[in-house]
Amino acid sequence: MNVFRRRFLQTVGFSTSAAVLTAKPNNEGKQTVAWRVAGFTCVTCAVGLETLLKRQPGVVEVHAKYPEGTVRIEYDAAKLSARELKEAIEEMGFRVEPGA
Repeated sequence: MNVFRRRFLQTVGFSTSAAVLTAKPNNEGKQTVAWRVAGFTCVTCAVGLETLLKRQPGVVEVHAKYPEGTVRIEYDAAKLSARELKEAIEEMGFRVEPGA
């Protein structure tokens, strides 16, 4: 098991709980992105990704789906960028599919 995946699983245990499909601003300065994510092996991966992304400053809502391997994130673009979200996902041991 790689180090990132181990750290991810340990964090999820304590917290309980890739082409760009869409990227659109809403009327409150928030944006929504939807990506295909590689590396989900179970529903715990999706729940853990949601939990950890919700901890990022500026993230408003997250929906990750297993076995589809997708994530939809609504965030405040003034506090966080799509690039930073991708980096956070990769730091957790997952990979945003190429082209995202």
